[in-house]
Parts: sequence; structure tokens; C-alpha cells
Amino acid sequence: RLSRQTVYGEWLGQQLETRGATLLSSSLDRFELRTFLRRNHHESRRSCHLIQGPDVSVSGLLRVEDPVRFQGLLENGFGHHRGFGFGMVMLRKPA
Repeated sequence: RLSRQTVYGEWLGQQLETRGATLLSSSLDRFELRTFLRRNHHESRRSCHLIQGPDVSVSGLLRVEDPVRFQGLLENGFGHHRGFGFGMVMLRKPA
């Protein structure tokens, strides 16, 4: 049985690898199921429905291998829901 820590760490590592970085270590800091309001794809887009999904924060250490590709990650974020404000990456210099 896999832990959330393992699943999210592996997923993040794969996302970073395709965008010019290597994940050296990670930790799952927060996991919460949240409910969101989403508009339907109908022409009027007036009707809405509730969806539930994970809101996750992961911290870790990474090494940038390809600065140009990694810059694209910083400009666009990653993941399926980045258009809704998810997939944000915040960086700080290592201690």
C-alpha cells in the first residue's frame, strides 16, 4: 500500500523531470479535500456543480538541470488544474 507522501512525491518528481529539474527530496506538508464550484461547459455556462478534489502542499529540494525548460514551469505552473489557480511553484534559495 502506497502512502500519499510517496504518490505525490513521485508525481512531483515526474512533473519536474519533464520540465528541466530533478527532485532531490520532498515532504507532504498538507493534504485537504476541498469542495469547489465549477461552471458547466454548456453555452450559457450559468449552471454550476460542486466538485471535490485535493489541495496539497509539498516542499522539497530540487536541482535545475535545464534553466530554459524550468523557466517555462515557473511561468505556466503545471498539472491539470493550473488554469484554476493550482499548480503554483514557489521557490526560495536553499538554506
